[in-house]
Amino acid sequence: MALIVGENTWATVAEADAYLADRVGTQNWFLLDESPAAPGEPSKESYLSMAFNYLINKGGYCLDKALTDDEVKYAQIEFAFYFVDNFTTFEDEANSQGKGTTSFQVSKWRESLGTNWVDDYALPFSVSTFLNKYICSNVTVHLTVED
Repeated sequence: MALIVGENTWATVAEADAYLADRVGTQNWFLLDESPAAPGEPSKESYLSMAFNYLINKGGYCLDKALTDDEVKYAQIEFAFYFVDNFTTFEDEANSQGKGTTSFQVSKWRESLGTNWVDDYALPFSVSTFLNKYICSNVTVHLTVED
């Protein structure tokens, strides 16, 4: 899998490395290989591609493949990095929502989930903070015109 800016990524591996080099706690990112030997293998490219796919399909945001703004690159990089340590938890929550789970509790900790995972899954704050200007909603308006 090759990353192609404007097609399946906004950010390159080099841009991700440069951005994460100055971020605290990113050592696991730098332990990943640059390129996967097989699709889906834990690698920088795989995580960047996966983050891109989640974001481009995320409801509530108007994102285009051809965007070149630093904000979308940073959001993708942050989401890719988030997945390095949290992908299993993220997928488990999504699968629970897909099965109809609306809440769960562990000891004193309780979490409520949205009913429509595709639109409702919450992005980590480190990701969503970069996407504020891309928030959009589909609004349907019914107009009645009278003569």
